[in-house]
Amino acid sequence: MRVRPGVSPKRPLWAVGLHCALLLLLASGASGCCKYMGLSCPSRGPSKDDTLPHKDCARENCETPPYEGRLVSDDCPSGQCDPESPNGLGIYNLEGHSHCLAISTKDRYCPETFLNTADGIALRLRDANVGAQVIMADVVDARLLDEAMSASEPVKVLEIQGGTGQLRFKGVHVGRSTEPFAIEGGELPRLILTLSVKDPYEEPRRYQVRFRPLTHASMPRGAVPKYVMEYQEGEWRPSMSWVNPCSGVTDVPARPDASMAVLPDFAVDSLTAGVSHQPRSVTLACDKGAIATCLDWGYTPWDKHGRPDANRAYLYASCLQAKRAAYFVRFNNLKSYTANNTLIRRRDEFAVGLEQSSNLETLPRLEALWSPRGAECIIPENFRRPELVDPRWVGLLPRCEPVHWTQWGKLATAPAR
Repeated sequence: MRVRPGVSPKRPLWAVGLHCALLLLLASGASGCCKYMGLSCPSRGPSKDDTLPHKDCARENCETPPYEGRLVSDDCPSGQCDPESPNGLGIYNLEGHSHCLAISTKDRYCPETFLNTADGIALRLRDANVGAQVIMADVVDARLLDEAMSASEPVKVLEIQGGTGQLRFKGVHVGRSTEPFAIEGGELPRLILTLSVKDPYEEPRRYQVRFRPLTHASMPRGAVPKYVMEYQEGEWRPSMSWVNPCSGVTDVPARPDASMAVLPDFAVDSLTAGVSHQPRSVTLACDKGAIATCLDWGYTPWDKHGRPDANRAYLYASCLQAKRAAYFVRFNNLKSYTANNTLIRRRDEFAVGLEQSSNLETLPRLEALWSPRGAECIIPENFRRPELVDPRWVGLLPRCEPVHWTQWGKLATAPAR
């Protein structure tokens, strides 16, 4: 009898196979069995469809896979990439709404992220006319109004902070004191920032910007803090009225108190919803877009103690795609296949969302499992708005069968109806 390398001639092959099965039960792994039997077994990395170990991820640390924040090239206008889509992109605001600063009455500069730099504070904007065009604006001046909101003094703003969604500015009084001060909460409307937009195709533009917090009574349960951003075009004029960029546009009822949420230490691409870690940054987004809504659903990138959490950050990036039904975004299809006021149910493997459940069986009509790169698997007959989905794309994704959490898919959605 020819003996396989590493196998004792006194033990029949069936006994070795039985022993291998026992090793598997003891979590020794298939590769260990291959080596034990003297066979050449190909190495295999984890599949996106592999099930995770049976852990209670609400209490244990189930590892999330790495992902890229940048998904596709920037090749379309901000906020409304596809004019045929009924929901636009829905990242920074809802379809039909703007979040942009205007030139005269035409939307132009769409705020994304404040950056703390060695030279001061800068704001990254997207050109509404050319989506690939990123424009920077510097905070070149600031003034602090007195408590009566009548007189002001010049100040230098040193830093913007947004820890756990709380907006805060640090600065010093110009020519009066080097002692730093902080402005937050109800004091925020006293601080007026002057932005200088560096647009290579326009004359130098200036905007005055201020923030005021919403009261807790006006926010729903579980919502993160909200702030109303207002701006004036041009130089500071106390008598000039303020404009809320989130309030609404033509044929859409205006909401004077339409607010923004604060996302610290992350930047969100306004074309793909790709999330990238950017320390010492503060992203601002209107309260009805995916960025703010996912925070309100409990998918904050920080835990209940305010500490950064990789699992929660992964769920947050997944939620941005799930909220917008951007099933095929990793295939360079930026469309959002839903419409305003379409309700969905959610579950996540870590049970940290507002609905606090990791049980997929409580979603009788599972629609999809989601990751930061879009849908990982789908059940097309359960799409929340099936009439909007182009069937030519459906075959690119596998069905969610059997139904279980996967290495990538850790957030689940289902239609609410």
